Amino acid sequence: MVTVSIDWRCPAELSGWSVEYMPVEVRQAAGKQIAFGRAEVQSGFERPLVCDGSARHITSNVFADTSGPPFKGGAAVATVHIGAVDQYYFSSWSEDAVATITLKTTK
Repeated sequence: MVTVSIDWRCPAELSGWSVEYMPVEVRQAAGKQIAFGRAEVQSGFERPLVCDGSARHITSNVFADTSGPPFKGGAAVATVHIGAVDQYYFSSWSEDAVATITLKTTK
């Protein structure tokens, strides 16, 4: 498992909108294979993810898919997709971010 730290912000003009989905993916070379994992940051009643132009920070735990190799220490690529909707679900906004990250092993 890796914990991905995410700093994000919706544009201020989307004030009042809510984040509907925020999938997080991690990929890492593992010899001739790719370690891969995906998690979904959940927005809901207990932890609403709202758009108001403010900088936000959240973390997501991503587990390597058991059909492939595990994550290990070293370079990896993280992708986050943020999708927000207005209160009537008439309009939507989305943005992707891709970053090279360093995975650290823990004992």
